[in-house]
Order: sequence, then structure tokens, then C-alpha cells
Amino acid sequence: MADFFERAAGLNCTGLLLALALAIAPTGVAGAADPGAPATGVQVLSGGVGAGARSRLAEEARGYNLKLVFTFSTGSFISDVPFKIVRGDTTIVEDTARGPWAFVRLPPGSYAVQATFEGLTQTRKVSVAKAGQRTLPFSWPAPARIRQQPN
Repeated sequence: MADFFERAAGLNCTGLLLALALAIAPTGVAGAADPGAPATGVQVLSGGVGAGARSRLAEEARGYNLKLVFTFSTGSFISDVPFKIVRGDTTIVEDTARGPWAFVRLPPGSYAVQATFEGLTQTRKVSVAKAGQRTLPFSWPAPARIRQQPN
């Protein structure tokens, strides 16, 4: 019977470690999960809920050339923002940020970035180089419950 509990405990620990690994893993390579999406090889990292998570994410994303930042007009961060990056008529990335920051490693060039929050879509144009990191902020009007919070 003790052997049964040891194996069960091991499975629970393994499951917990797997879940943790998936939770902190990069969003992935664009096109890899969806067979119909273009296999662009573009990498996306997102997250940053909490100062410690933002610090770790910024460190991990050093080689990424585009940083998207999602906030309310008050400066409060927003997460779970769907975004799309387009070049010409081709969608390069379509993802949802799992926090207020999304980092994307794109080939050098010019792109249009669309982000939508609560039905309001914003579009920004950006050019990225192979080296360096461009920051592209998106901000939406803060609802009354956010505007009324003390700083």
C-alpha cells in the first residue's frame, strides 16, 4: 500500500511540475499550434502580472525586437488582450497576451499591430530592426471602477 501512495504522490508532483512548466513557458511559435496558420517561426512571450513576473519576463525577452504594453488610461495594466500582427495581407501573429506585456521576435520590417480590449480595437504601425527593441503602447479608457481607485 505504501508503494501505491509513493507512486500517486510522484504523479501528483509530476503533474504539478508539468502544469507549472506550461504556465511559465513562452506562448510559442506562431503557426505551430494552428495547422492553418502561416508557419512564420515568429516567437511570442507574454505575461508580466506582478512586478517580479515583469522583471523575469523582461530578462527572458532580451532578444525580442517588439514589446507590446497594454494599459488603461490611468496607467493600470491590462491582461488577456487579443492582438494580431499583420504584414501586407498576411497575418504573422494572432495571440492573446497573458499579462500586460507581450514580446515578439519578428523579422526586420514594417507591420501593423491590432489589439482589442472590451470591443475597442486599436491599430498601430511599427517598424522593427533585427537588433534593439521597439515598445508599442496600447491604452484604453479606464472604467469608473479603475478611475476611482486611490493610487
